[in-house]
Amino acid sequence: MAECKKVSDSVSFTAKEEFALYKAAVIQSYEEQKIFLKVEDRFTEGIYNGEVDSSDLVVEIRSRDSTARDSIDVYLNSEILTSINHLYKNPLRLRLKDMPVGENNLIIVNKSVSSYKAVLGIIIQHKGVMQEISAAATGAINVVLYFIRQ
Repeated sequence: MAECKKVSDSVSFTAKEEFALYKAAVIQSYEEQKIFLKVEDRFTEGIYNGEVDSSDLVVEIRSRDSTARDSIDVYLNSEILTSINHLYKNPLRLRLKDMPVGENNLIIVNKSVSSYKAVLGIIIQHKGVMQEISAAATGAINVVLYFIRQ
């Protein structure tokens, strides 16, 4: 009888590609039906990955839609930082000081009851450099920014 033996923990490129296609189809289905998943069950979309040091990091989040009544929760490393309503009228400005060493994630969760998709403009400022990103947090996707502190 033949013996099977595990030779690697790696996943083939084909399997990763198939999983990515399946995940995209599931997300599309949820979004077409405007299904609000529980926050902890939502998919994540990493939109930024950058290195930071001990100097201040400023993150500004605003709504791109002037007619929306976007509401969001913002978490840093699974701890809630703030909840804000009517993001277009009141853009959120976070000043993060002395982040822990290692990977830190800033998670933006759409909490709007009237709008399935919160279309956001995010400005990241660190050491005099500013970067602007567009993103959409939905009832199926939480937006994540990764900051790696050396």
